[in-house]
Amino acid sequence: MFFRLGIIEQFGIGIKRIINSYQNIDERPSFLIDDYQIKIILPVIGYKYYRLNDKDAIISYLKAHPNSSRAEIEIKLKIEKATLLRNLNELISNNLIMKKGNGPNVTYSFL
Repeated sequence: MFFRLGIIEQFGIGIKRIINSYQNIDERPSFLIDDYQIKIILPVIGYKYYRLNDKDAIISYLKAHPNSSRAEIEIKLKIEKATLLRNLNELISNNLIMKKGNGPNVTYSFL
């Protein structure tokens, strides 16, 4: 339908363009696919998370980078491990983020 309406040029080209646009960057887009929709999350390149307070920075980072490990968050946001863990646990208890997995496989995502 979209092809016939002229909204898209060719099937599948958009996804290739999205992936190629992040080719020389550490961050990658994520694709969340379920039975009824495809959600594409495009990380903002060069965003200055340090300008936000710690909790807002964590939430903003997880919105752009779902399924991030504690180590990834710590490195990108430059928050000390103890402070980060305290903030992550508080955000989890306030139902703002969720924790998946156990041990070294733990990841965090925005709800």
